[in-house]
Formats: sequence, C-alpha cells, structure tokens
Amino acid sequence: DSRTGKRKGRKVGAPRFKKRTHRQSARFTRNAGFAVLEPGGGIGLVRLPKIGRIRYETSRPLPADPSSVTVIREADGRYYVSFVVDEPVPAALVPSPVPTRCAGIDVGLESVAAIVYDDGTREKIANPRWLRSKERRLVRAQRAYSRTMKGSKNRDKARRKVAAAHRKVRETRLDH
Repeated sequence: DSRTGKRKGRKVGAPRFKKRTHRQSARFTRNAGFAVLEPGGGIGLVRLPKIGRIRYETSRPLPADPSSVTVIREADGRYYVSFVVDEPVPAALVPSPVPTRCAGIDVGLESVAAIVYDDGTREKIANPRWLRSKERRLVRAQRAYSRTMKGSKNRDKARRKVAAAHRKVRETRLDH
C-alpha cells in the first residue's frame, strides 16, 4: 500500500536484514589488484589494496592463482585469509578396487558407531566426550563475563575468551 500510494506517509522499502554475527570479512576479487607471494617455509604474503602486505601461515601451497582473497576477522580477534582457487579436475580417475570385506554401520549417541562385518564380527567405537569439556569451559567463560563491569577492559578480555570458547565448540563439532 505504501509503494502504490494508498497509504499516507513515507514509502516503506524492503526489510533490511541485520548481521547477527561478529565475524567481519572483506573480499578482494581479481579486479581489486591483489598479489600473492609464497616464499616458502610455510609462510606466505598477500598484498591487498589500501592495506598493504599481510603475512600468513600456509597450510599447503596454492595449486593455481586465486580468483579472490577473503580476509576474515573472528570475534575473538583472530584473522584468517581464505583463497578461492579454480583447480582442474584430473582427467583419468583411477577406478576403486573391488571390496573384499563389507560392513554395516549404525551411527549412535552413546557410541559413535557400531560396525557389523559380513563375517559376523562386531565392533563398537566409543564416543569421546570432547564437546562436553569444551561446553563446560564455555559455561565458565560466560559466567565470568556476566560478572564483569560494562565498559571495562576486563569485560572486553572476558568477551574475547567467550568468543574463543564458542570457536572451540564450533570447531569441535565440525571435526567430529
């Protein structure tokens, strides 16, 4: 009604969705004019416009020139550099060998998996409770954060600890 003029007052636009995350990022495409240098030894350098050279640790060498670079800042103050690389698919894929042994897997909560092999043997893989300890640390950090005074330096330090605990819980979930 506001768009067509049926309703009085100013015209109302489409809703704007606000970001609910403290994860900030900046993406630089090929047009931005970035350059990637990999001197070796697990260290890399990326030159970004208006920022300059940024040193980063490489997990592995880049297979080709990246089409874009994203710099991500997490809530706990950590920075990450992410590259988008077009990697060609290998033409000749090696066929997988014929299996000699088959198994049925039942994924559960008490144990990670119960495996029954075709010869009748059974195996149960216990559930390591890594997430529980990380969640307890998160609860402790949140409790300490709630006791701090608003606007203080200690509150900012406690906020970073809570963010780091959240990151560890997230990464533990993803790894599992």
